Amino acid sequence: MDATQFNGIEMSDAEFEKIQKLVYDYLGIHLKDTKKLMIRNRLIKRLRQLKLEDYNDYLEYLAVKDDGNEFQEFINAVTTNKTDFFREYKQFEILRGEILPEFEKIKNQKNIRIWSAGCSTGEEPYSIAITLDEFFKNKPVWDFRILATDINSQVLEHSQNGIYNESVLSPLSKEQLSQYFLKGTGENEGTYKVKEILKNKIIFKQLNLFLPEFPIKGNIDIIFCRNVAIYFDKIKKQELFAKYYQLLRSGGYLFIGHSESLTGINNNFVFLKNNIYKKV
Repeated sequence: MDATQFNGIEMSDAEFEKIQKLVYDYLGIHLKDTKKLMIRNRLIKRLRQLKLEDYNDYLEYLAVKDDGNEFQEFINAVTTNKTDFFREYKQFEILRGEILPEFEKIKNQKNIRIWSAGCSTGEEPYSIAITLDEFFKNKPVWDFRILATDINSQVLEHSQNGIYNESVLSPLSKEQLSQYFLKGTGENEGTYKVKEILKNKIIFKQLNLFLPEFPIKGNIDIIFCRNVAIYFDKIKKQELFAKYYQLLRSGGYLFIGHSESLTGINNNFVFLKNNIYKKV
């Protein structure tokens, strides 16, 4: 008996294949067959909420009756979000020790534009903002802005709120906690909230990476897209990184995850180290 028959509404292989196609067509994400039980467990809550009998009814609801709100619930349910503050710390060391000093020397315009694509619950863009704020602390002529995007509305709300449990903040120093976070008291004890000085450097937006055209202007200095493309097949990866190449300015940098590679995906970028690439 299929494991997805237990504890609720069954999901047939045919239903899962329809869900796989919908997710791929809209999000570019390739759901492996091994994800069937996970997807079933996440979507069963939506079926119960809507009082639907099976997943075919749910797919029909999305196609015919939905006003867009339920499709967002669907997106939130099928997307995975895992991140940490200063994840893959070596990349942040290179950003601070090599890339920012280079920008300081060569950029005529004293501004830096960074895109955190697939920002999840916000740890990445806030880590980037801390790194840049520390570097340019005594250089007020410099300005930086970070665009942080994700398709999942729930994680974007978490990012914008900027409230984190103390347990996830261990990668930060005591000085960073004091400088950039407010410590919760009373019923908020055990949490920290990002200060406005940091929040004001970041714009959070919902964005599907596979829109025909990005509503983003070019000349971006750095794009972070880490541990996002692992969910895409080769065709979607090629499409995405070609867009990134067009949006980056000459001399701009692309950061990807430690388990990712552009080999066979895009030969225009020059590999530097630690999964950092450069547009030359």
